[in-house]
Amino acid sequence: MTQQQFEQRFMQIKARALPIFTSFNVPVRSGQLKDSFKYDTRPDGFEITTDLFYMPYTNEQWVSPRWRGRENPNLYWFNKSHEYMAQYLARHLGGRYVRTK
Repeated sequence: MTQQQFEQRFMQIKARALPIFTSFNVPVRSGQLKDSFKYDTRPDGFEITTDLFYMPYTNEQWVSPRWRGRENPNLYWFNKSHEYMAQYLARHLGGRYVRTK
């Protein structure tokens, strides 16, 4: 893949990034969280953000007594969405996804 082909393909992927990200396991009750994600493109990439204060609680383990030991049904959805995006980028740009811990 030439540099020009890479840049062209990356522009196509950037245009599809937000719909791909928000279609992957975003918890939906009112739709507010899903609608809060914003996409910002930059010359070297893109960024997907949200300013909702409660977003981390949709992704993390529930430890509050309020939940009486129940497990968060959306546990780590945000992490999984990021991982999926990394795999998608690798697959469509001719790269390879390697997960390290």
